[in-house]
Amino acid sequence: MNKGKIVQIGTPFDLYDRPESEFAATFIGAMNVFEGEILRLGDGVGEVKTDGDLTMLCPIPQGAKVNDRVTVFVRPEKIRIETAKERCIGNIWEGNMVRRTYSGDHADYTLSVANKEIRVISRPTTALKEGQKVFLSFDKNDCSVIRSG
Repeated sequence: MNKGKIVQIGTPFDLYDRPESEFAATFIGAMNVFEGEILRLGDGVGEVKTDGDLTMLCPIPQGAKVNDRVTVFVRPEKIRIETAKERCIGNIWEGNMVRRTYSGDHADYTLSVANKEIRVISRPTTALKEGQKVFLSFDKNDCSVIRSG
């Protein structure tokens, strides 16, 4: 509920993995949020270019068209960090490590990609250094997309 109005009905898994609004997406857990527009469409998947000039493949909502504005959500734990591009699959971005917070069973990383801070939560197995070049990757099916405005 948002201000007394139901914004989405579903299981906790649906609310977490397939939010239908920005409020629902950010209400439970952390989320990376990208505003952009659809460049290309095909078979329910589209290429989205973000306002920060990043591109990604994502499942596109039914009825959306090329040039439509969309908001893309990607959970921090769905993004993988690699030091070599060859180990990446899916959507791949190059960036730099900004900071790491060690929390025992996981590490919370902040990375800079195209002047945007991206949050990644993963096992603390990689000792990344501040400023180190890294590659981020995530599967298109780990994106949730809603039409904007």
